[in-house]
Parts: sequence; C-alpha cells; structure tokens
Amino acid sequence: MGFEFSLPTKVVFGPGSIGSLDAELPSSISRIFIVTDAVLVEKGLAEQVKEHLGNRSVEIFSAVEPNPSFETVDAGGVVARAHESQLVVGLGGGSPMDAAKGIAGLVANPALSTRDLVSCGDLEWPAVPVVCIPTTSGTGSEVTPFAVFSNHAQRTKEGCSFPSFFPALALVDSELTYSMPHGTVIDTGLDVLTHAIEAFLSTIASPLSDVFALDAIARARTHLQQAVAKDHAAMDEMALAATLAGVAIAHASTILPHVMGYPLTVEHDIPHGRASTLALLPFLDLLMERLPESLKVQRLGSVFGGPGGMRQFVNELGIQTSLGSYGIDRTEISGFVPKVIVKSDLEITPFPISEEEITTIYEKGFE
Repeated sequence: MGFEFSLPTKVVFGPGSIGSLDAELPSSISRIFIVTDAVLVEKGLAEQVKEHLGNRSVEIFSAVEPNPSFETVDAGGVVARAHESQLVVGLGGGSPMDAAKGIAGLVANPALSTRDLVSCGDLEWPAVPVVCIPTTSGTGSEVTPFAVFSNHAQRTKEGCSFPSFFPALALVDSELTYSMPHGTVIDTGLDVLTHAIEAFLSTIASPLSDVFALDAIARARTHLQQAVAKDHAAMDEMALAATLAGVAIAHASTILPHVMGYPLTVEHDIPHGRASTLALLPFLDLLMERLPESLKVQRLGSVFGGPGGMRQFVNELGIQTSLGSYGIDRTEISGFVPKVIVKSDLEITPFPISEEEITTIYEKGFE
C-alpha cells in the first residue's frame, strides 16, 4: 500500500473567522480582487469582506453567475489584470470560488483564455494566490485545485486542475452560511454527500482520503435535515462536512455520477448537487449489482440503513428522485451519453463504464 497526501491550503474554520482575514494575509499584498456575485453584494457581504482587508486597494467583481461561463471568467481576468491584482478572493458558493481560481490563472498568464485553461495543459506561470471564503456548505472548492466552467457554445461543463489553484487560505466562517435559502441548504448539502461518497468509492482513494470522506458522509447524514431547518449548530457541522468532503475529492476526485449530472444542469438548470444526486442514486443501485461483495459498498449501505436507504434519506428532504419529475425526457439520454463518456472520471469509477452502462444508469433514473 502506498499513497501521497498533501493539503497546501491553510484552513481557518469557525463562526466569526472572517474577522481574521487581514491578519492572515502578508502585508506585502496590497492589491486584492474580490470575485463574487450580485446577491452577495446586495447582502453586503462583499463590502464586509472588503472592510476586513484594511487599507489595501480592493476591486470587487460581482458578475459571476451560477455555473460561470468562459466569457465571465475571461472578463474577470481583464479587470483583475487592469487592477494589477496580487491576490484573488473567491467569496460565495462554488461558482465564485471556481471563477476566482480561473481569474487568478489568467492574471498570471495574460496570453491565455479560459478556453485555454480547460485544455488542462501546464500553466507557464502559477496562478496568483487565491483565498476562498465559502458562503454555502457544499462544493468544498475552498480546499481543492479544481475549477469548473460552462462552455455555452458547446453546452457543456468543462473543468481544469492546477497545483496553483489550491487556495492559499480557506476562511470557513459558518456564520456566512446562515442566510442560505432553504433550497440552497438542501442542494449544497447533497453536493457534500455526493462528493464524499464518490471520493470514497474512487479507485484512487487512499486510507487517509477515506477518513475525510467517511467523516463528511456521517456528518451530512446526521446534520443535513437539521441544517435545512436553519439550526445553526447543524449548519456549522455542514460547513465542516463540506470542507472535509473537499479534502477527500482533492485527493480521490469524483467519479461517474458527477459528470452524469453535468448535462442535467446544463440542459435543465438542475442545481449541481441535486443533479449529481439524481445520477448517484441509480449508480449506487447498479454498483450493488456489480460489486455486492465490496466492503466499501457494504459500508455505505450500513451508513444509510441498507439498500435504498440513501434514496429514502433524499426523499425525506422533499426531493423528487425521478428524472421525469424535472421535465427530462428519455429521448434526451442519447444526447447526454456522448458528453459523459469522454470524461476522465470514468477511469477511476470502480467498475468498467461503457456507453451502454451510462445509458442504463440514466434509464434507471426514471424509475
């Protein structure tokens, strides 16, 4: 047995930790670019972060939309370079944090576009430092080197990963998550579960990444329902679960269900965490048929009380689990499959995946 494990991100966790932002940054950093969305500007959170940056020159870029596009990240890169930004802060959910990573890469490599980033070749120059401040509890982007963007021309989601995309600092202040809308708590919580489960099942998982994955699964299983009810202690636990799951996928990645969820998001605007769950549930059913003796599969079954237990857990959150409930037609499957089969996540899925297997899983999703 052998594995490597490295987490270059410093994590500062806890309610109120946003107050330590200025002290955590080197005094040599004088020009900072905040990447966020219009909602967080309207709520005053962007200005709150700016106030914790002392007398530094701060530019706020608030054009990030859900599932940020190539064009948005390119535009952010132009503004950040004009500002001569030395550090980029991603404030928000996965979309602003991913956009911040892309913009940081473009600041350091002005000849590149976001389209170039997703080719996943090496960057000539490392991205400028990134600080992530999550306001949702789901993506774990604050501790991963991954960023995913939307290619509107191709109607696909495309990702990239570079060592310099690991945030230098993750400030996980769970108080910033308390204002999440009810639906966002559910969908981001489901993202925690899918991240952790997929990382646990990944063929490149290690005993150490499994520790993070299993802890995240247990916390989400125990606290998500209370977090949906806006119990602050439970929301604190979900913030921790999201970061733990992020560490797990940073080392073991996600597998087939995540990329099967991408077309559901692109074509039907289903939130990412929910889309991943809709693919994960029939995948787990097929996995139990393919690998019934797998200790990991059995371990997951025990966490959720046996076969079908996770589906019941999701249903109890008020979530419909049939693809047909979201306006998806079976005839669309043939268009989804080619967008999935090309993804590298298939290579680390615990049983061989063909176009036929993907089709079967989508078909099971209508049951």
